[in-house]
Parts: sequence; C-alpha cells; structure tokens
Amino acid sequence: MSMHSIWLKRWWRMAAVVAAGLSGSVLCAVAGDAPSPETPAAGNVEMALALGDGVAMKLALVPAGKFMMGSPNTEKARSGFDENPHEVTISKPFWMGATHVTVDQFAVFVKKTGYTTDAEREGGGPTWRSPGIAQKGDHPVVCVSYNDAKAFCDWLSKIHGKNCRLPTEAQWEYACRAGTHTAYCWGDDPAKGKPWAHWKGVPAGTLPAGSLQPNRWGLYDMHGNALQWCSDCYGLYAKESVTDPVGPSAAFSFDASRARSHILRGGAWHLSPAECRAAYRHWGAVDHRFSSLGFRVCVDGP
Repeated sequence: MSMHSIWLKRWWRMAAVVAAGLSGSVLCAVAGDAPSPETPAAGNVEMALALGDGVAMKLALVPAGKFMMGSPNTEKARSGFDENPHEVTISKPFWMGATHVTVDQFAVFVKKTGYTTDAEREGGGPTWRSPGIAQKGDHPVVCVSYNDAKAFCDWLSKIHGKNCRLPTEAQWEYACRAGTHTAYCWGDDPAKGKPWAHWKGVPAGTLPAGSLQPNRWGLYDMHGNALQWCSDCYGLYAKESVTDPVGPSAAFSFDASRARSHILRGGAWHLSPAECRAAYRHWGAVDHRFSSLGFRVCVDGP
C-alpha cells in the first residue's frame, strides 16, 4: 500500500473519530477531493456549534502541515520586510470559522451575556448595531474591537467547554492559502478573483458572509469583505523555520503606528486587491473598531 493511501485512510479515520467524539456539537462529513501527497485535503469535515436561539456557527477542519509564510521577492505588490518568507509548521489540526462571525451570531452573545462593546461604552460613533453601512443579520459583524472579539471567544469557550479563540497569524495565513503558494487562493492575478473576493469597488460595504466561493479548505471571505483580528501582537517575522508561532507578547514598536497593535488579516471591502493578498499584514490597537473590521473564530482540536 502506498504512503498516500495510508495517509488517506488515516485522514478519514480521524474524521470518524472527530464525528463520534465531539459532544454537544453537530457534525457532518462533507464530500471533498482526495488529498494530494503535497497538500492535505480539508473541508471534508465540518462542525457546527450551537449558540442559542436557533443560531449556530459552522467551522471547517484545517489539517496540520507546513507552508511558506510571507511572500517571495517576486510577488507583485509585496510589502517589504513585513512579509519576509519563512517556513512554518502547524503541528496540529484545528477548526476555523467557515465565515466571519455574523451580526446574528454576535447578537446572541450580547443577548445572553449583556455585553457592551467598546464602541457602545465610549459612545459618539458607529457601533456593531449601526456601523454606517447597510447590513443584515447574515453579514459579518463589524465595528468590533479586539477586546470585543476576545470576549465573544471567551463566552463560546465557556458554553461549549472548548478552547475557542482568535486564530494566530500563522494559522490564519495557512488556512487562507489552503495549500497554495500564490498571492491569492486562486492564483496571482487579482483580475480573476471575483468569485472569491470582495474588495475596493462596487458594492461599498460588506457582503453576506459566505456568499462568494470558498477556498479548497471550505473557508469563505479570506480575501476582502471584512478584516479579521488575530491573536498575535505585531512583530517582525522569524528568520528561521518555526513551529506554531504565536507572535511577540507585546507589539514590536519600531514604528509608533504599530506599537501595542494586534494583527489584522484578510483585507476588506474598501481596500485594494494588493492589501487583500494572503501575505498582507494590517495592524490595529486593541480598541480599534471600524465598519470594515470583524473576526472569525478558531477552536482547538480534534
């Protein structure tokens, strides 16, 4: 039996174990392409976490593996030393929200906990309830700070007994690339991205979460729509291979605009295609919030 066949059997065995062992979750196996030797397939297993009031959150299983984080010197619109390529190992599979957290999902959290966001406490500006752009319940929640996103994750951890959190920057880029080595999940040409990406253009504002095509690992809106908080503080990349990096404990402050900042990824509806590449790094202070900033959830496992 080939190593590829052995790997494939192990993958589906793990999927069966996951489906049988995650209590309190609704799981379904989704048919997917057989994995290649180079790129493990994901998107074959999904998990739905119930939030209450008939609302649930779908997550996709992302496999362990290695990838080149950052961008090569040859990548068009590369953003200097911020994107220096280096090999990263993601040593364990994890679950990632198939979409951004939506307005409806965040509303359940607020209803159940009485939580007040940073914007609502301070007043005088847009909030997740009234972000200044047209939104419905299935749109990504925006105008949420890092503090607000973390509070949501902490609540989700409590009600499900799992480690629910924001993704690390490395996990985010790995999941965005989904085994590809190009600027975008479909290739290097932004002109071909319409089925997958929503960036600067028409319409202004967010689209419903998951209304475009997913990448091959079942993740939607990884290029554009709304920026996404990561758990890492901003810092320069390692110069050597690393495993499961989590970023510095505090933001690297060579640049005052990035001091005490957390990483934002994915680009947004008002940003250029270059700013929505897989490797592009944005940053924001923990209390930043605006109408193009949301988040998605990760859950440790299986």
